[in-house]
Amino acid sequence: MEISKSLNLKDGAKRTPVQKTIFLAAYLILTLVLFEAVLRVAYSIEPFLLRTMGDEPLSWQRLWVWGQKRTGLDLVFPIEVYDPLLGWRTAPGLVDVSLGENYLVNTNSSGFRGRLEISEHKNLPRILLLGDSYTFGDQANDDEVFGSLLQQMLPGTEVINMGVRGYGHDQMLLLFQEAGIQLEPDIVILGFLTMDMERNLLDFRNFAKPKYELVGDQLILTNSPVPSPEEVLETDWQRPRLYDLWAFFDHAFAGYSGEKKVEADEITAFILAGLTQAILDSGAVPVFVYFPSDHDIRAYPTRPDGDVYLQAFCRTNPATICTSAWDEFSSGIATGVQYRQLGHWDAAGHRTMAEALYNFILEKKLIP
Repeated sequence: MEISKSLNLKDGAKRTPVQKTIFLAAYLILTLVLFEAVLRVAYSIEPFLLRTMGDEPLSWQRLWVWGQKRTGLDLVFPIEVYDPLLGWRTAPGLVDVSLGENYLVNTNSSGFRGRLEISEHKNLPRILLLGDSYTFGDQANDDEVFGSLLQQMLPGTEVINMGVRGYGHDQMLLLFQEAGIQLEPDIVILGFLTMDMERNLLDFRNFAKPKYELVGDQLILTNSPVPSPEEVLETDWQRPRLYDLWAFFDHAFAGYSGEKKVEADEITAFILAGLTQAILDSGAVPVFVYFPSDHDIRAYPTRPDGDVYLQAFCRTNPATICTSAWDEFSSGIATGVQYRQLGHWDAAGHRTMAEALYNFILEKKLIP
């Protein structure tokens, strides 16, 4: 009888409910710990890392951290520097820096594209360009970028290229408030691309960045000041990679369901309205221009959704002057102009953009 009781207890046949609960909890914890360990190893392997790369903040952060451990760079790109307000900005004083494909980058002492220094005292009408890598002129030489071409077409002006690679509209607004207003521009041209709308939802892309949250009808700036590269590297290991996996699928579902697009449309409208007001308050004229991306060019002749969105925004915000370069690019394609269809604009794309802006400025008589 004693032997039988001993065997029953050994077999676990008479475990109490409490014991069963403890056993189940321990089993689940052990499973999660093992899964977490497997994920940490998997995310350190390049093929898996790239295969599970999504357009959400934690994917971008994992890629950045992996790049630091592999190359030791301060940021993803070699021509940007950390900025506590903006996340990153173009480094000042670059001289003939080669980024591949036989094109060179120069910046002035303010970190703006080109060698031209800004006059301390304003003597000419100023046109300020805000935007992302298309405005900056990625994959093009200084003299090929549309800002430089526009300067040649309007010799009685100063054209200042404040485009920064990887920026969302949120960073463009902050950059204008921090550095653009003091330049006393007469016209501020925003280069609008569809892809920048989703960047407004991120607090990490090329690097950690600020992000606006919409509370009622107010924009509230979060993730500010932006953590430094050292802080990101020091704290990245603390985040469970199970959370990364959940965020990846949650973001994918939000995109599939259309929730992400609705959120991006809403926050972008508020940011653009805020930028319009900031430009008007500075005494300048806001001009928002739709820029056809390489994806838009490949999808010709369908008019891009971002173009439709921007024109709808301008109809409800009459203080903003809006136009689109889609028709000019469409005409170029129809007449046989060969634009680069993978990556950023080549010289032909920048020339078309400069001509579109030049004609629009003259048509609207924005420059005396």
